[in-house]
Amino acid sequence: MEQVGIIKGRKRGPDGKFIGKYSENPILDTSVYEIEFQDGRVESYFANQIVECILDESEAEANIAHHIKDFVDHRRDSKALASDEAFLRVKGKTIPRRNTKGRHICAELSDGKTEWLDLKTAKDASPIKAATYAVANKISDEPAFRWWVPYVLRKHERIIKAVKQRSIKKRKTEKFGLEIPRPNDVQRA
Repeated sequence: MEQVGIIKGRKRGPDGKFIGKYSENPILDTSVYEIEFQDGRVESYFANQIVECILDESEAEANIAHHIKDFVDHRRDSKALASDEAFLRVKGKTIPRRNTKGRHICAELSDGKTEWLDLKTAKDASPIKAATYAVANKISDEPAFRWWVPYVLRKHERIIKAVKQRSIKKRKTEKFGLEIPRPNDVQRA
């Protein structure tokens, strides 16, 4: 069973000093951290163990992203936020709740199979495809999508513009695959 925990901080010994020694080289890092799990228990783990778990999880998500062909369906369960619960009032400002619980999205994988994923996993694995699916299916205004879809689409547009700009600059400096010397680069004899 997968357990989710929150890193509370470095563990201290009876003398009040941190246990273990930090090093930028992960192999030499002996720091010990306290992690609080959802059931309330607190356990100690070495930095290496935490990093290993994070890498394993990110590799699993990357593996899913590599195989997602498209999103084909969506559903919500009883844990999903209702429209009237979509916003919080903080210091006089109304802000959207950042919550994807209770939302699932069906991914068509490259081998033709389909798999239901939590929205969080789907948006982390393939955010642009998930955002595009939400807009195409007119669910981008629902609470689970409202807070992240516009950001992902804007970011995507910026990336496309940057790539286009680079290719335009490159075209002006190359001809037939050879770099054209600029006037400032040419040495006068």
